[in-house]
Amino acid sequence: MYAKCSAGSASGSRNTVASYHRWARQHGLLTGELPDPATLATLLQPPERAQPGPDQSSVAPFREQVVAWRQQGVEGQAIFQLLVEQHGFTGSYSAVKRFLRRLEPPTPQATIRGNPGRSTVITVVSLRPGGGR
Repeated sequence: MYAKCSAGSASGSRNTVASYHRWARQHGLLTGELPDPATLATLLQPPERAQPGPDQSSVAPFREQVVAWRQQGVEGQAIFQLLVEQHGFTGSYSAVKRFLRRLEPPTPQATIRGNPGRSTVITVVSLRPGGGR
């Protein structure tokens, strides 16, 4: 309810206001007196973090939790939202989708059609990730 009321008066989106509300709660700014402007400015600086390498997903640090959620049947969009809300995840939904695709590669499916009463030759090819056989 806070985000809904504040978003209208602050001329910001509900998600942006909710994000700032979460941030303020995490820094203990919703109770008591506000710190001086210099301290607030320091808190507002984005944390320095190492960017994941090209082979490492921004979701990788949360692998155990993501796997547990998937085993419980939680969908990708909900996993993304839970990561943001519960772990302060700053990556994208696309990163979560890519991570989930690597966890659960699609199952190949084939439809075999033949003429009734005639023999049909079936060739089975197993493809490995990366296009190899």
